[in-house]
Amino acid sequence: MKNWNIGKRITGGFAAVILITATLGAYAFWHLHAISGKTDVMTKDALPSILTISSIESNARENYAQVLMHVISETEAEKTRVEELMQRASLMNAESLKHYEGMVSGARDRELFEAVKNRAIPIHRHPRDDSCTEP
Repeated sequence: MKNWNIGKRITGGFAAVILITATLGAYAFWHLHAISGKTDVMTKDALPSILTISSIESNARENYAQVLMHVISETEAEKTRVEELMQRASLMNAESLKHYEGMVSGARDRELFEAVKNRAIPIHRHPRDDSCTEP
């Protein structure tokens, strides 16, 4: 390098900077591609699953509240109205569970889904039959 004149030194330095920049650019592109793949999984699999599960949870909470309303209802008309609301929420949950079943992808997810599905209270049971017993 002692024998290099100023032109060769500037050219060599510029080439080294371009090589380092190209290497860093390729590295960044490779990682952006990996991030893109992960965001696709999130937007096409995880987020719809989360929305469906949130809907199921919301309907279940609504049913718990309706059970309490059913208990404190004094007239048959109130009880019938509450029972209809409970039936509607239960049917919506059944539809959501069927929809979510198609979204389950992994073995562990399938195992957890089956555990939840097996614990679900039967949908078409009348609330007065055995509302205080567990299936």
